[in-house]
Amino acid sequence: MNRVEDREGKPRVGGIGGIRHVGCLAFSPRAAILREHHARRTLAKVAGGRPFSLSATLGPSVPSLPPIFLVEDDSDTVRTITRLTRKTWSMQVAGTVQDALGSLEAGLTASAAIVDIGLPDGSGLDVLAALRQKCPRLPVLVLTAFVNVEFINRAQQLGAEYAVKPDYGSSLRAFLARVEERTCAAEARVRAHVEAFACARGLSPRETEVLRLAVGEMTRKEIAGALGVSLSAVKWWTQIILEKCPGESNLADLARRLRAEIREN
Repeated sequence: MNRVEDREGKPRVGGIGGIRHVGCLAFSPRAAILREHHARRTLAKVAGGRPFSLSATLGPSVPSLPPIFLVEDDSDTVRTITRLTRKTWSMQVAGTVQDALGSLEAGLTASAAIVDIGLPDGSGLDVLAALRQKCPRLPVLVLTAFVNVEFINRAQQLGAEYAVKPDYGSSLRAFLARVEERTCAAEARVRAHVEAFACARGLSPRETEVLRLAVGEMTRKEIAGALGVSLSAVKWWTQIILEKCPGESNLADLARRLRAEIREN
């Protein structure tokens, strides 16, 4: 009997004309769309320029790149940067030092960070220092109204670029262009590695997509939201993936091993 998939991609017995849905076809994940529903709540929080403590993500409807982590308390700046980046990037926003550090502790996944120095509860340079502890290679742009030698030197010591408000548009676009090139290259490596692994084990396109999103450090709930399917469907695909990968008993452990292999290569 042939193995095909139903509307949610769950395997079922049967087939039409001898079709078998096994292989490693290209996939097009929507890794960040689950965060879209936070956008309206965030804009309401920042209305009038008031500081906010809610982390949320603003951005395009079908982004394929991890979000930009924006640490900024000024609502106008948040809106401007979101407008400049919405075609390519989603935006995970934190309006205070405390909120930014909380996002780091929760396990930040981002393509880059943009950090304002003057925050309501402290200095963005403290956030930058914490970012370097958690994400030593993450591209960071320090964005501030202060032209201060001490600030500039400290930012550079921590491996960050520096741009000054209000005329930061060209610097921001140049920074994001470099980040996009870097991130797309990394994404291509992940896709190639996961696809080769999936082909060797006969994973279906949907199973391959689930595995790739897991390698991207998404939870089952986030994967379900990204694919627009039920959590039970993701659990089903996870079971099938593990059955096809002898010696593997946990999707998260498999994803960690693949990430380690990608870093080594």
